[in-house]
Amino acid sequence: MKCPHCNTSISLFSKTMNSFEKNRVCPECQEAIKSYLDFKSVMIWFIPVFIFNFIISTLFGFSMGITTAATIGIMMLISTKLKISQEDNKS
Repeated sequence: MKCPHCNTSISLFSKTMNSFEKNRVCPECQEAIKSYLDFKSVMIWFIPVFIFNFIISTLFGFSMGITTAATIGIMMLISTKLKISQEDNKS
């Protein structure tokens, strides 16, 4: 993911993104950012991800519940984006 302010790459697994603080800041430029789920991206990836789910569960014999949970997690990771925080726009 890229910071909407400075275009610096921020890992989804970084300390900044995994904090429970309401106000997150970019580690590079110190500007307020917010993560959100991009529903357009979810809709684009929905069919390919569930086809992949069906293929994996059929070929390797995994239970549908496990593969469904894994594919939903993958879809969430792909669809998470960053935007400028509303608190930043108010000042």
